[in-house]
Amino acid sequence: MSKIHPMSDKELLKADTPDLMIKLFEWSRREHAVMDDELVQMSPYLTFTHTDLQTDKPPSFYLIGKKSAARDVFGHQWADNIRKSQASPIKNHKQPSAEGYFKALQNGFNFDHVEFNTDKVMGVYRRLIVPVRAKLAMQPSFFVMLPLPIQIEHKHGKLDVEDRCGSNKPKQNFH
Repeated sequence: MSKIHPMSDKELLKADTPDLMIKLFEWSRREHAVMDDELVQMSPYLTFTHTDLQTDKPPSFYLIGKKSAARDVFGHQWADNIRKSQASPIKNHKQPSAEGYFKALQNGFNFDHVEFNTDKVMGVYRRLIVPVRAKLAMQPSFFVMLPLPIQIEHKHGKLDVEDRCGSNKPKQNFH
């Protein structure tokens, strides 16, 4: 089960937001979300999806960055085989998640707070979704999503909260 709570750009720019998330948001505003070297530098932390939006499910994944929190939370095996599953491992997540991608297309970004629970892990994270264009005048070619955990608890008891993006803010690790 999952719950997704929309958040505003004002909430995104608050002091507790990790630096990389702010950097991605500012990049999307400044560069009009056109693919460039700055986005490539952020790509290890990002999750890439197609723009194949349907009303009842989010777009399919095609790449999970090597340093993406999604890879850490749901496992390297899931992330490396994403083309086979093309879906989030979070049950009942498709419809609420899809809405965020539609909002990103309308607004140029979407920022929200996600609570989820699976058989293996439960947690809370924030995600920033940005549609990306290959060239300025084109329609978005793909989405990038930056998931950043607030609190993750693996069902075997390991509690994990990490700063995944090189923030200069204090780390919050509860190992």
